[in-house]
Amino acid sequence: MFFVEAIAGGWRGAIAISGSSHVTIEAKITIFKDMTPRAELEIAIQQLPEDEIRQLATWLQAYVDDLWDRQMEDDLNQGKLDQLIAQAEASIETNQVRNWDEVFHNS
Repeated sequence: MFFVEAIAGGWRGAIAISGSSHVTIEAKITIFKDMTPRAELEIAIQQLPEDEIRQLATWLQAYVDDLWDRQMEDDLNQGKLDQLIAQAEASIETNQVRNWDEVFHNS
């Protein structure tokens, strides 16, 4: 499968072509005016085989997880979590915490 994008006169066209041999070719043509990069991605993803979509979803989730980790680290470094940390430490100091097993088993 290959993906072709053409731009002419402000119009963008996305063409995904796939086939099982050099004889049989199936083409899906989508043309939009002023497509956004996200719309282009959505069209391209729809043309992928399911296994590649699943691989992309796995990669995307790992990417989002990394963004979350970086945001948490930035928030920590900027002191945005200081109040929450202080509250947690105070709760620990006054023994106002429960064991994870108690929380998950409602004991």
